[in-house]
Amino acid sequence: MSQDYVRSIAERSLLTVARRVFWITLAVTLVAGSLAALHYASAHLTLSHYDARAHLVVARRVVDSLTPGWRQFGSVWLPLPHILNLVPSAWDWSYRTGAASVAISIVSMALGLAALARTLVLRTGSAAAGLAAPALALANPNVLYLMATPMTEPLLFGLTLLSLSAVDEWNARPSQTSSRRAAGLLAALVLTRYEGWLVAAALIALAIGISWRRRPAGMHRLWAFPLVAVVAFLVLSRAGTGQWPMSESFFVPDPQLLHQPLVVCRKMMTGLLDLAGLPLTLVYANSIGAAVDASADLCPGWKPWIRFFRSGDLSLTGPLDTSGAPGAGTLERVGLERQSAARDPLRRSWCSSRRWPRQHFRLSRSTTAIRTASAISCRVSSQLPCWRPLR
Repeated sequence: MSQDYVRSIAERSLLTVARRVFWITLAVTLVAGSLAALHYASAHLTLSHYDARAHLVVARRVVDSLTPGWRQFGSVWLPLPHILNLVPSAWDWSYRTGAASVAISIVSMALGLAALARTLVLRTGSAAAGLAAPALALANPNVLYLMATPMTEPLLFGLTLLSLSAVDEWNARPSQTSSRRAAGLLAALVLTRYEGWLVAAALIALAIGISWRRRPAGMHRLWAFPLVAVVAFLVLSRAGTGQWPMSESFFVPDPQLLHQPLVVCRKMMTGLLDLAGLPLTLVYANSIGAAVDASADLCPGWKPWIRFFRSGDLSLTGPLDTSGAPGAGTLERVGLERQSAARDPLRRSWCSSRRWPRQHFRLSRSTTAIRTASAISCRVSSQLPCWRPLR
């Protein structure tokens, strides 16, 4: 039996597992989102947030207002959520309850999590990894509440995950069809929320940077479609309101945060801990460590940083070096990799390997990343007052 034949069988088996994980995740997310929507609707909390009602009002004004028409799309909000809500909001019952808009939130989130699960299975070869990521998202009550409202965040999350999956698929198997799918999703992403601009830019930069030498088919579409979408929105906003977006009249800066990056960092840390809690924050830190660890093959210049994150035994003595250089001065590693591997059998094969196959996404990396992130966060919290919780 040839190796190519065995490889084709393995690939078909992996695709079957990924397909099953996709449909399982889709079904579970749809059920969880529907139950959450029914729960919050019974508590009369579906439209409790002002923005939830405001999005329905903007969509309704396109067809039912003193000045109906396309100019209603030129507000500070990006137009895609209101375009999707245009027909449902014209139905009076849907407009007053937000039911159809909630369905859009649930479906978009379900498709995004299912696409993420499928991508993880294809990239790691583990069905457990594919199911763990959606389970982590659905375990967050904040995510469940957002899915039960007409807010734009679920659409952002869903399109972000769909774009990630589409760009990854295009990078693995470049074709005209996959490039159109990825470019279309990226264009939809930048028309949903402003955070999508940064996410799309990062995905485009990574995709082009990885595949630049191969020059795969349709690479120009990845940046052309989102760019055209952003320009179209800017022109639409100018034509509808008479001014460009991001002007002073579009937002009111908070004087407590303006030009104070350290205070912003403190607010972000406090919000993360308040919303996610310490356990999920450690899981997020683990994910960041694993992502940085896995980038060793793509970015050789990051290998010093990779070695730093691979080390689970850190002795942080003296004041923290805020320059962030791994192992510089005050960040002292105790023991070499071989000594650490000899003490910890779980890390023995990992530390001796120069490649990063799928089986390395296991407990050894998880425990190392969590221990490293915990040590750094504790030291940073004690050194920098701006990272301490607000009183």
